[in-house]
Amino acid sequence: MNHSKRVRRLAALQLSLLLAALCVVPAFAKTEKMPLIVVNGMGESPLLLRQGTPEETSAWPPSSKDIALAVLKITPYLPLLALDRDKFQDKAFPVVRDLFDGIAFPPDGTPKNDVGQLKFPDSYAQDKTGKIDSLSHSGTARRYGADAAYQFVSDWRCSALEEAKNLHAFIQKVKRETGYAKVKILAVSMGGGVTMAYLAKYGHKDVDTAVMMHTVFQGLTVVGDLFNGRITLDGASLTRYLSQALEGNDPWRSLLTGLLGGLRQAGLLDWVLNHAEELVESLKTRLYAEALLPSFGQLPGFWGLVPDEDYESGKAFMLDPVLHQDLIKKIDDYHYNVFNRAGEILRAAGKDGVKVYVLSGYGLAPAPVGDHQANQSDDGLPTVGTSGGAVCALLGETLGDGYIQAKADGHNHLSPDGILDASTCLLPEQTWFQKYLHHASFFSDDCVNFLLWLLESPRQLTVRSDPRYPQFLEYASDTGALLPLGGAEALKDAAAPGKDAPGKDSAFPPTGDALLLWPLALLLLAGAGTAVVLRRRRT
Repeated sequence: MNHSKRVRRLAALQLSLLLAALCVVPAFAKTEKMPLIVVNGMGESPLLLRQGTPEETSAWPPSSKDIALAVLKITPYLPLLALDRDKFQDKAFPVVRDLFDGIAFPPDGTPKNDVGQLKFPDSYAQDKTGKIDSLSHSGTARRYGADAAYQFVSDWRCSALEEAKNLHAFIQKVKRETGYAKVKILAVSMGGGVTMAYLAKYGHKDVDTAVMMHTVFQGLTVVGDLFNGRITLDGASLTRYLSQALEGNDPWRSLLTGLLGGLRQAGLLDWVLNHAEELVESLKTRLYAEALLPSFGQLPGFWGLVPDEDYESGKAFMLDPVLHQDLIKKIDDYHYNVFNRAGEILRAAGKDGVKVYVLSGYGLAPAPVGDHQANQSDDGLPTVGTSGGAVCALLGETLGDGYIQAKADGHNHLSPDGILDASTCLLPEQTWFQKYLHHASFFSDDCVNFLLWLLESPRQLTVRSDPRYPQFLEYASDTGALLPLGGAEALKDAAAPGKDAPGKDSAFPPTGDALLLWPLALLLLAGAGTAVVLRRRRT
């Protein structure tokens, strides 16, 4: 046999083996698509006390009944704010502490209560709980493929590194069930921290794609403010935020914003808020020690939200180095080995073939408390954090006509509206922005199509891969359209003073987690007003 025949036969043999391998691999796979795991955020699965018993109750979020009872208990003591603030704190703070007792951790950062969660061990197609379709991103999961889509539920109170162990076990289970060697991850909100911790602790060999959807992987400024004792209030920010929250409820919105606008013009709103700040300052020592610290300050998961610039000062303000030494070890482990290494972790995954995407919202106001009330956000999380470091103009401003892109990488990363510079992001070529899209609200057909474009791509996509999806997109709430920025007509500029941004429909009175803000805010304002009135009467 001559040499050429031997070469041809060897090539034929190699081709036969390759074809056989390609035929065998799908034979072991039990689903048509590679499995997708949605890693949930804070509010997806309630934390339950005494789960599975007749006495089962929600630890988080507190029920509307429990909130109403707490407000009713505190209200009679409001006059004490002017007469005897120590006595008011004696009466009120135990009520607040009891309201959040179900989620509280002791000083060592471990759970103190028997708290469980509803878990979803099976795929969407095989779910036995009957509740999986109530989850926020069930539409995306079913569009992707119900037999291949799974939901991982994490306990947001715990360290993300501890929850990463559970995610690792879940991924191994899904791989065994589906026959695939890798999975795709859609990380939502606080699920971003768990996903980053998983990649840091277990590597990325089991991951094909990771989509970070409006996640907190680079911090939440309002938590940094609160954990440093920075509680500031502003009438313009409060009015803007409430107007945004009531989008779609025109009668209530017009009534409330008109009332607040009139109070602002008369100087009364800022007057009340200034007194509210003074009130909070006078209560701060016991407020933190007796209410905020045991309820939220000893949760390792919440420390994972603190931006790097606020982290060490926050520890010094909130924690005792001896009493909280075990907690400090846990939160330091995450902060310095995951949070501060986010760019390194994601770039290493990308270098080894993992397709990585970061999604960030902007054009909406953040919570009206703390020192960052004028920062760009998706109405929940700050744009600078969810994007991994974009330069952002303040609400109502632009970066300026003479602004020059911070990092010259040969590509334009400046938003057409002059508000963002994405060149400073950890992954500037793989980070997309959605203007006016409320936090993680990828629910419309256009939004789901965008997610599926990312999740189903066999290759790494960039902000230049498809003209339909450039780096800067704009969401229209009335149609659900997600278009290149500037391509949607009649959209109002959320950054312009006095204008309202398109947003999701809201309900008033508010429901769900938003319900927590209202009684606390009203109590604060009522308390400030009561204290002022009674003090004037006394004088």
